[in-house]
Amino acid sequence: MDLEFHQFDLRNEELRSRSPAQERRPFSSHAEVGHQAPIIVVSPALSERPVVIDGYKRVRLLRPLGQHTVRATAWALGAADALLLERMLRAGDADNALDLGWFLRELRERFGCSGEELSKRFGRMPSWVSRRLPLVAELPEAVQAHVRADTLGAHAAMKCLVTLARANRACGERLADAVAPLRLTTRQIAIVHAAWLGANAE
Repeated sequence: MDLEFHQFDLRNEELRSRSPAQERRPFSSHAEVGHQAPIIVVSPALSERPVVIDGYKRVRLLRPLGQHTVRATAWALGAADALLLERMLRAGDADNALDLGWFLRELRERFGCSGEELSKRFGRMPSWVSRRLPLVAELPEAVQAHVRADTLGAHAAMKCLVTLARANRACGERLADAVAPLRLTTRQIAIVHAAWLGANAE
């Protein structure tokens, strides 16, 4: 089926970080040959708009091309089961721990999944879940926004900024705002982080 952009819900788009560099090549391909693979949606209720489960990147790529519709296929599943199935189907992708934290939080808060249920769904120990949820809870939203925009690496955010945000949330946000435009490597951010911790106010 074909859906217009206003007809579907992108509420799950923020569960994944973005990489503008990786999207340049697909954008060029879409411009040349058009939209190929359909996005995947589910319909939570007859009165609600279909919710996109997979295809956020394709939607972002198609908007600038002036297209008004996108081809979609609907899964006959509940939203929680559909999100889990989609995650399993792309299990080979390198999800970072922060992406997984966003995903686990969504399943817990929106769908009421317990920590035990989440661990069983992913075939993991409960400690695997408990290590990832705090990353989302403790890392300020302003810092997470940099990770989503691919201006700050998830590994650097977890290695350096989670501990800093625990001690001083405002300082964690200021440091993230300062280094994000520079697109530093994790090693470089660790050096800056260490210098920040050892410096005086001046």
